[in-house]
Amino acid sequence: MVAPLVPWPFPLVAERVDITLFLTSWWLPIILAPVVGSFVGVLILRLPDGAPVVLDRSRCPKCRHVLGARDLIPLVSWIALHRRCRYCGVTVGWFYPGIELAALAIAVWAVTEVSGWLLWATCALGWTLLALAATDVRRMVLPDVLTLPLLLGDSEFL
Repeated sequence: MVAPLVPWPFPLVAERVDITLFLTSWWLPIILAPVVGSFVGVLILRLPDGAPVVLDRSRCPKCRHVLGARDLIPLVSWIALHRRCRYCGVTVGWFYPGIELAALAIAVWAVTEVSGWLLWATCALGWTLLALAATDVRRMVLPDVLTLPLLLGDSEFL
């Protein structure tokens, strides 16, 4: 007996996609963690100086060349370029990949401990605390942009 042909991967019947199922999946925070870690690295370097976080492009710290999209893939581009800038060849340190790996470790830990919406809340708190800890170690400063939302969140539990 031959099985009926069904269009792969979904049948023709349009079903409503449950977005909560997608957002509570355990794999999504793990995939996004290095990207978030890359952004956390930007926060750590730029917030204490008052530099623009979102509106400014990433640049090589040595030659100041604007980095392209293929230079900004978390962990992958750092490994593929052998820890060097594509444009001037200067060695890129462990700061960015270290923060990206730390963000990944936070997501993996959160996945093993909680699920559902609490997974995202735990990841967000962990990533914020990572940014605060690294900024404090580097500059001995805790930016208000990161600390005040934590205070507001804490007041919810009082």
